[in-house]
Amino acid sequence: IKEDALGTLTYDGKIYGIPYSTAGIGLVYNKTVLDKAVGGDFDPSTIKTRSDLAELFDQIEATGAAAWKYLPVNYGTNIGSVENTMQKTWFRNNLKGEKIRLKFTNKYGVSPLILDRVMISGEKDTDQRVQVTCRGNTKIVIHPGEEFLSDEFDWQTVPGENIVLFVFFKERQEIHCAAAMWSVKCCHTVYRSCENECDIMAEVSEDEWKESREIYPYIEADVNKANVVAGVCEIQVYTDPEVKTLAMFGDSIHRYFTQARMSGVCRDSHAVLGCTIW
Repeated sequence: IKEDALGTLTYDGKIYGIPYSTAGIGLVYNKTVLDKAVGGDFDPSTIKTRSDLAELFDQIEATGAAAWKYLPVNYGTNIGSVENTMQKTWFRNNLKGEKIRLKFTNKYGVSPLILDRVMISGEKDTDQRVQVTCRGNTKIVIHPGEEFLSDEFDWQTVPGENIVLFVFFKERQEIHCAAAMWSVKCCHTVYRSCENECDIMAEVSEDEWKESREIYPYIEADVNKANVVAGVCEIQVYTDPEVKTLAMFGDSIHRYFTQARMSGVCRDSHAVLGCTIW
């Protein structure tokens, strides 16, 4: 065991315990993006503190994009259930595109997950809305272990305008896997009772909305109070062919980069994809 790993368990020169686990944290970065941000040849050795990293993020933000993707978490248990419930999620978007499609998931589920209605809406222009289909069907049934893409549809995405996703669960659904995030920077989900799918877009008072922890007992008991998105793990925006991808892997990287600083990397030209490792 390395001495630096024992530091928090040592007092007055005596070791009182051993580490339960240790982890390494790293970033995979696009050198072209960072060279542009710093105005020269980026040297990773210059990033020694969190303040240095925060300053670098500010430099990246000054140049501009985020596409949302998340690996579903296998909780191995029922974290809670939804019934006559509408799930509403704001996804932060910095990409310019003309088409969208979603990726549905029930990768670790134990029973079919039924999405009775799925809609995309603009955040500012709520009249801009599209019903999402899969092979022409408006009712999406995702069997255990399945992941598949929706039909693509025309949608003008504007950098800086959130994409709003509505999912209506009519029948009682037990949730065993979902995309879970510990920050609301890249997306934020709320829930409310919705007896009729026709009311899915109805305007309601803010006190009718509930956070994930208020819906799922497992999340309420978790100290991290994750933000949960059920049934969907990815939004794909059809962009210019010049768009490049910056990929990062690892839970801690998500918390400190793709979530905590999800303001974008090269607006209109780069997408950030994050995949938590569990």
